[in-house]
Amino acid sequence: MSATRSAERLNLSTAIRAPCSLRPNGPSSSNGRPGRIDPPMPRTADRLPTMLFNVNDWLTSKSVVRMTYEQRGMYLELLLFAWLDDEPGVLSADDETLAGILRIPVDEWACHSGPIGRAWDTVSRPGFWVQKRMVEEHARQVKFLERQRDLGARGAEKRWGQRIIRAHRRCP
Repeated sequence: MSATRSAERLNLSTAIRAPCSLRPNGPSSSNGRPGRIDPPMPRTADRLPTMLFNVNDWLTSKSVVRMTYEQRGMYLELLLFAWLDDEPGVLSADDETLAGILRIPVDEWACHSGPIGRAWDTVSRPGFWVQKRMVEEHARQVKFLERQRDLGARGAEKRWGQRIIRAHRRCP
């Protein structure tokens, strides 16, 4: 399928701008299937576009190894949404929200939530699933990008002899 047809099918232009809230299906739902929930779509304009992925950690993680292939896909999808969330690395522990992210019914999610939940910290913040390493990695990347911006501005100032006004937006 061509990229254009794929984008039209997924309707990505609207999905990216959709608010970060669940919309129960009704007559005008996007997928038209009763009993399913459209996933919350994170706003991507102010987010880091890329995430480091340590393949060795993925393949050797005890919690990932114990998951089925289907559960691994669900876990990866949750990781991707957590990266783009308002608070990177943290998802609401609400079953409807998590099932909505995965685009599956809540009762199907109940069958998979146990093994997937073991890969998250569900104790330190009641009501939330926290991926501690992701929180740390995000903070590290933001700090690195800020440092690179400052070094670039200082280099330009030194080279051109004028103060550089930063008009670009900062990462969270």
